[in-house]
Amino acid sequence: MNKRKKWVRFSVTAASVAMVGIISLAAVQPSSASEMMGKIMNTISLGHISVSQVEPAPEQLAGAIPEEMKHQIMAQAKDQPVKPDALVVKDPGQLNQYTSFHVLLPAYQPSGYTFDRAEFYKDEQGTVSGSKYIDIYYTNPETGKFIYMQQRHADEETAFSQSTTHQVNRVQVNHTDAVMIGEHSIDWEAGGVLYGITAKGLSKDEILKIAESIPTS
Repeated sequence: MNKRKKWVRFSVTAASVAMVGIISLAAVQPSSASEMMGKIMNTISLGHISVSQVEPAPEQLAGAIPEEMKHQIMAQAKDQPVKPDALVVKDPGQLNQYTSFHVLLPAYQPSGYTFDRAEFYKDEQGTVSGSKYIDIYYTNPETGKFIYMQQRHADEETAFSQSTTHQVNRVQVNHTDAVMIGEHSIDWEAGGVLYGITAKGLSKDEILKIAESIPTS
């Protein structure tokens, strides 16, 4: 289950902030993954989160991911279809019925964006109870753009690491260390929960404003 959740997080990020920006190692064959990356330039670790900025190897990266796969991933990010094995909840007031932690939503959304849905993976019995993960989407119907958020109960199972060719910076979210990846993605840990926000159509300042409006303290 953990591996599947990591792939959801990374595939959305990779497609949202450009194909060669944030790279999921699950998107390529294991033998090719290490060859795609150059040297590690910077690593920021925050409890159960670790993000490394790497120098790409252009001559290897160009052919590492087939064009067909690139188009598939980009289409997935653009359309954002509901996952076939997911429970979809449209009422934000019901989200805490399905999680093992308290879900907190941002008080601020940029103009035009509204809560669209939350998604949970079902267990082997086809139900959701005490989930450690939640995927949340805010959409702008006029532009078709979306804000993707993921929250996870913070423990060894849900901990994750990722690599990116975008610049990685340590920033603050309500006096808590966070990692800003490029201009459109942020991750941090607070109160035993991992938070992540990605929004290709928003500025860094807007993403920080959304993050700081989540009442984690």
